[in-house]
Amino acid sequence: MANALILSGGSIRGAFQAGAIREVLKSGFKPDNIYGISVGSLNGTFLTYQAGKKIKAHQNLDWAQISDELINFWKQNIKKSDDVAVKRKVAELVGDIVNTSFRGLTSTDPIKNLIHNLFFKDKTPFQFAPNELTVGAVNMMTGGIEYANPASDLFEHYLVASTAIPLLMPIVSIPSPDDNGKIYPFTDGGIREVAPTRIAMGNPGNDKFVCICCQPTNLMLEKENFDYHSIFQMVERTLDILVDEVVENDIFRLTSKFPETVVIRPEVPIPLQLESFTSADIASTIELGAEQAKKALQGVNFNIV
Repeated sequence: MANALILSGGSIRGAFQAGAIREVLKSGFKPDNIYGISVGSLNGTFLTYQAGKKIKAHQNLDWAQISDELINFWKQNIKKSDDVAVKRKVAELVGDIVNTSFRGLTSTDPIKNLIHNLFFKDKTPFQFAPNELTVGAVNMMTGGIEYANPASDLFEHYLVASTAIPLLMPIVSIPSPDDNGKIYPFTDGGIREVAPTRIAMGNPGNDKFVCICCQPTNLMLEKENFDYHSIFQMVERTLDILVDEVVENDIFRLTSKFPETVVIRPEVPIPLQLESFTSADIASTIELGAEQAKKALQGVNFNIV
């Protein structure tokens, strides 16, 4: 039987997820299968790559150490909004509208370059990884979610697409191997399945589940410091509201069948905006995730077979 780690989407609030992952892995949980959507796909890819890297180098596989490396990744690489995406100039946006070639409100070159340099200059660690990794992105033509793993030649495209917030970030074009190279537009997997519980449950080998969501248990509390004049905050808040029921259904589906599932999520909305954040914001959000994980893990013993 296998342990499944399910990582939801959540944009920059993936820092919360990173903090929670650290506590989960330090508690003794060893993931056999990792499923990620959006920023969860980024965190999951990091864990998988680092694990494979250690095995390739004949080093001891220490998931707790890898979780510390994930924290360092966030603190060293995600310090401000421009580390993820850069706002495009008004003239560019107007030109896109006039030419009907909208490419999002931002350029995602920073996060795309970071992903490529970290994971795809040398892809061999994926071959040594002790766990399976699955990430999801939505095909905007069909409306369905499609999954990919590192064995796919298109995995990098799916990973970038999975992290692409609709409207804020550009669509990712991915050729279909089934349609003679026909190009399809892909975007954030979270608009279809926020936490990829369905595919995790579809693996009959999985019997222990940890699900880490960035979405709060109570979204409807009044959101402090919400600037509804900011198009960035409006898009993020709109998506939060639209996917609120989706994530509840995702979690309910899982916990109804597997009531011992450990679910970790914030109690209230995380006060972190993609448009503007600091390294201190990232650090505090990581600690928030760690604190919430400690609460959820009380009385849980992953070493019991």
